[in-house]
Order: sequence, then structure tokens, then C-alpha cells
Amino acid sequence: EGMEVTGAKKELDWTTCKICDDSFHLQCLDPPLEARPTSFRCPSCKESKRRGVPKEKKAKPLFEGVHDDDCYICRNGGNLVCCDFCEKAFHCECHIPPLPGIPTTATWKCCECAALEYKRKFRCG
Repeated sequence: EGMEVTGAKKELDWTTCKICDDSFHLQCLDPPLEARPTSFRCPSCKESKRRGVPKEKKAKPLFEGVHDDDCYICRNGGNLVCCDFCEKAFHCECHIPPLPGIPTTATWKCCECAALEYKRKFRCG
């Protein structure tokens, strides 16, 4: 496993594994890459393929508790959208970024959960 990517990232300074979706700084790979490849497989996925064992994706389980009755941002009640991955609830206009309406996807992830996953997704090898 790698370490979390920290610090500022320019869009072309990192690449994402096509298998597991983990991302890596180009200069942190061994050997370092000078340019972003069009197709990239991380060292862990390469090793898994070599051994014939697929790498498991780390998925956050759905939240099964009671959601908040107040908006996480403004602390007022009303018509709230509940995150499927945590207890937080939001008014569409309070969410960051604001939601154009009630999400229609099967599961919805709030800005807080998305930020945590985004941080976990970026890894240095």
C-alpha cells in the first residue's frame, strides 16, 4: 500500500489506476514517470494480476442509523436530503456545491463523505 497524497496537486502531476481507481503522484512511482500515461495500472494491481488474485475495492458501507433532523450546514430543519453513507442531512441549497434538486441516483454521497473518499483515493506508491 502507498501513502496518502498530500499537498497541492496539478491535474497532470498524478495518474489513476484503471483497475482500482487509486491515484498516484507521477514522481512517487518507482520508477518515477515523466508524463501522465494514457493507461495506468498501479503496482498493487500489477502484482495482483501476476498472482491471479483480483485486488478488492474499498467501498464504504451504507449508513444504517438514524439521520439528522437538521441541516448539517445551517442547523435548520425542513426538506432535507439524507446522505446514504453517514448521518448527515442537507437542504439542497446548503449542500456544497448546491444541489439542483433531490438526487435521483440509487445512492447519494454528501460533500463530507465525498471529500473523505477523495482524500483516501489519492495514494502515493
